[in-house]
Amino acid sequence: LRSNSVGQNRSLLAHIASFKQRSAMPTAGKRPVRGQEMTEQRAADKKAAGKPKGDTRKGSFKCSVCMSPMTNYSNLKQHYESKHPKETCPTEESCNAA
Repeated sequence: LRSNSVGQNRSLLAHIASFKQRSAMPTAGKRPVRGQEMTEQRAADKKAAGKPKGDTRKGSFKCSVCMSPMTNYSNLKQHYESKHPKETCPTEESCNAA
């Protein structure tokens, strides 16, 4: 009895091993995309898109001291008060003319 059950166990193990080998083989058709490959593809797409060159902040006002772009005159005025307290802020008309 014992030798018979050992033989059955061996045949069962052989069957399981052959099943694992068969299931690991790729199937016919297109292979499913894996997570790592998807991440690499997204990274490549981002790199291809690139970053915009230069200053992306757009504004019609610029600080004459440090050349920082400002969106409006009130921002420029606050900038002068905080960053350049010894300098005088130019008038709005002189900024628009430039």
